Amino acid sequence: VFDKSLRGKKFLEGCTPGYYNNEGQVNTKPQNGTYGGGPFEFFALMKKWRAKGNLPGLELS
Repeated sequence: VFDKSLRGKKFLEGCTPGYYNNEGQVNTKPQNGTYGGGPFEFFALMKKWRAKGNLPGLELS
């Protein structure tokens, strides 16, 4: 998920500062980006993750 979220990073770094690139401060963390594999791949990934039953990596605070 993290690797594919960075696919647009170079593009956003070259854009005029604004809403989509956090005023020119492109974040390398995936929480503010999109999944680069497309919606069908993302939904398949989520289905597989939920099927494990224990939702590994999820931290509730």
